[in-house]
Amino acid sequence: MTESPDLSNTALPEFAFTPVPRPELYVRLDTGPAGGGRVLLITAAAGTGKTVLIAGWAGTHLPRSYPGTRIGWLTATPTGATAGELRHAVPASLGIDDIEPVTDPDTAAAQVISALRADDRPRVLVVDDAHLLTDPGDLAYLQRLLTDAPPNLTAVLSARHDPPLRWHAVDLRRRVFRLHAVDLAFSEIRAAQLCRQHHCPLTGTELAMLMGLTRGWPALVRIAAGRLAAHDDRSTALTELAEAPAPIADFLADEVLAPLPDRIRRFVRITSVPGSFTGALAERLTGDIAVPVLHELVRAGFPMTRHARDGDLWFTYHPLMRAHLLGEARRCEDMTALQLRTADSYLSAGLPRSALHHLLRAPAASQLRTFLRDTGLRMVLDGDGPDLFRQLDQSDAVPPDDPLVRVLRAIDALEQRDIGKAMILLDKLYRRPAGTGAIVPDSWIRLLATAAGAGVTLATGAGLAEFRFPDRVFVTGQPDVDGYAALQFGTVALAHGDIERAERQFRRGRAQAGCAGCASLSVRAEARLAVAALIRGTVTGMREHAGRAVAAAARSGRTATGDALGAQAVSAFSRYLRGETTGSEIDTTATHSGDWDEVVAHLLEFDRSDDRYTAAETLRRSTVVMLRTPLPLPAAAGRLLPHVVRVLLAVDAGHSARLLVDQAADVLGESADVVLARAATTLAHRPATTSAMVAPLLATAAAAQPLTTAPAWLLEAAAQAALGNPPRARRALATAVHHAAPEGLVRPFLDVPGAAELLDAHIGTLGHDNDFAAAVRAHPALRRQHRPPSLTATELTVLNQLPSGRTAQQIADVLGVSINTVKTHLRGIYGKLGTSTRAGALELARRTGLL
Repeated sequence: MTESPDLSNTALPEFAFTPVPRPELYVRLDTGPAGGGRVLLITAAAGTGKTVLIAGWAGTHLPRSYPGTRIGWLTATPTGATAGELRHAVPASLGIDDIEPVTDPDTAAAQVISALRADDRPRVLVVDDAHLLTDPGDLAYLQRLLTDAPPNLTAVLSARHDPPLRWHAVDLRRRVFRLHAVDLAFSEIRAAQLCRQHHCPLTGTELAMLMGLTRGWPALVRIAAGRLAAHDDRSTALTELAEAPAPIADFLADEVLAPLPDRIRRFVRITSVPGSFTGALAERLTGDIAVPVLHELVRAGFPMTRHARDGDLWFTYHPLMRAHLLGEARRCEDMTALQLRTADSYLSAGLPRSALHHLLRAPAASQLRTFLRDTGLRMVLDGDGPDLFRQLDQSDAVPPDDPLVRVLRAIDALEQRDIGKAMILLDKLYRRPAGTGAIVPDSWIRLLATAAGAGVTLATGAGLAEFRFPDRVFVTGQPDVDGYAALQFGTVALAHGDIERAERQFRRGRAQAGCAGCASLSVRAEARLAVAALIRGTVTGMREHAGRAVAAAARSGRTATGDALGAQAVSAFSRYLRGETTGSEIDTTATHSGDWDEVVAHLLEFDRSDDRYTAAETLRRSTVVMLRTPLPLPAAAGRLLPHVVRVLLAVDAGHSARLLVDQAADVLGESADVVLARAATTLAHRPATTSAMVAPLLATAAAAQPLTTAPAWLLEAAAQAALGNPPRARRALATAVHHAAPEGLVRPFLDVPGAAELLDAHIGTLGHDNDFAAAVRAHPALRRQHRPPSLTATELTVLNQLPSGRTAQQIADVLGVSINTVKTHLRGIYGKLGTSTRAGALELARRTGLL
């Protein structure tokens, strides 16, 4: 144990280099003197600048901030210390002279505490390398001193790991302030400052590379700066740093690894093979129980980080430490076996990208072929295709023209929306001789190529009508392959209008995705089932399948994929159809121009927009782009058309609405949705034409879908009301409500002009559907052409009593008022409604929505 006397006549530790000032950390250390009675515990590995920081703080910052503070500096040493030395050194360093020598550490500490309380001069006690304190008496002395530290004492302990004290007792009053390696690490500003000291200023890119390798570890930054200053080729020198050159390797070996026992040294050497590892992976690689070793490494402050992922705790070594350990592992371990075990563990954890990295570093072609067969398609569907092919291109383990690799590249091009590239790759694949594949049979290649060809057909629209399914769909037994093919073929069936066959294929694909545990396929299957429900016209099915797709995408962290965005759009559209409030849950920055989900996003935005004209024009333009883009599923696009036309009519853009309907008819034909949209454009001025247009749809109402029948019958009801045919209008309204009620289809009643008045006029006459009609009438977005008269709150209370059939006296008794008061309010109600009878008042109140 060495001691320095008072700061006034003894220098603090001196260094062979120029320290980098750390004012941002000095302020944090000031927490101690400012509050008093604090313990500052700084724990980090060697070379992280603990001593330099405290010396700079105590030597330059503290005298200016808190003049008159006495500083005592003690440094523990691994050898030469005698038991009980601490209890003698502390009083001397703090300038306490009248201490009687005692052997009991608790009594000795109590004497110091008493002396400090008697002299309120602020004092700072620094114990450097405190991890070297091992004597039980010294530890007991320090425990008592820190636990009962008086307000005028701040203790600063610097150590590579926590000294073996009962820290929970010390921190009972929340007096312990900690700094760790992450706090001591240099920022880019400090690293650049140090490099300038070495006369090697770095560019932004070079500095970022240096920080990426060193993570701001001060000693490593200083060593690296020295090497860079001595090297003429800056780029080469930075690249060499990644391999932990000799000066860095020597520092790590001597200062960090040398103190470790052999078993822990072997543990960190073997676990450096994976980029990150869990306790289970460490046990599989080392054969040892990992938890106690990891606890020991954490306690010792070994340079590694920890982060939670999917319920597991993952450990990652410092990049340069890992590079050094890998060098040791190559000399001492069977790297091929370690690479294969690491790859297998990563696969079990669902991390194929990491597994491939290790497979390509083990000369085992059979394992790589098995990986591509079992996992290649999943990586492509998960969006990892570019990384897969980048790694394969850097290795000669698999021929680049292998049929499986080529068909996977074609599917990846489809996933990336590069249709031209996909067509070229498939063309080359079709021209290859049979039997040239070394990974999977030709039957697999034919199935995947046909499925990819279906994707090209759907994306371009070319040959869609002529596309034929294989007479017999081959089953590979590989769930992700069979599931992908089923979803592709089901989408073609949906484009052909064969909804039953499409849904069978989608359900098959969903089952295969579950067997494969492939989240991307599960999302795709549910999203396609949601689209099928949209085309079928079942809002409940849309909502359920889209909700499951969105939830699966959120669980897998794939919310920005095309399938996830499509599912979000279907889910939002289903709520829109049910008249529910919708938020901005569709990320339009991730959509593509002309996408169905982009049009839905703009449709939902219209009702929330302050500038309705601009919002309507944006919606019209996106719809035009969608109609000009090859439509894989025209029926899905058609479902939006009546709602887009409604928006245009709402801003008096009737001409634009009619032009849009004509353009849609050229693309979609005279589909039911086109007919509904065209009929909506004629309702205001030519109701007879509207009735004639929807008549063919009404004739097939029994076999049609709610999304078609409900708005068709509602348009008929509005047209008949405008033509002066109340009985026909009522029958049409009742039929519309009957078709809309099971699916909760509210939107048509919010969109069709006059629907509110029809509901007001016939509420109470709609049988079992009255409750649904009443809910629609109460919807805040329902618009009436004529505003109801304004009644006072008391008049509304009396009005609500009229349907009960009670007399004026009975109403007065219920309300607790006089009969004259009730009669006065009745006269006011009748006058405002323009009637003189109770029956007339009830009828008008229902028609205007007051009842």
